[in-house]
Amino acid sequence: RLQFLSRFTEAEMAAIVHAADQSPALKAALLKWQTADGIVLTDAATIGGVNALEMLGLLTAGRAAEILTIHTPEEG
Repeated sequence: RLQFLSRFTEAEMAAIVHAADQSPALKAALLKWQTADGIVLTDAATIGGVNALEMLGLLTAGRAAEILTIHTPEEG
């Protein structure tokens, strides 16, 4: 879970948390990510959630794809 959340910049997380204060649906999604045992980058709900953040303007264009990219151990 921490590995997933660390894919977001501090500014992105601040924007997401601020927006969640105004959106019960976003707040619920954040809660799920915070309490999940693990987050699978290829899971449809994860992909949809991250793409929604980009569509809402909480992530810049292209960031959803960067966040969802699976890195090999050699890449870090």
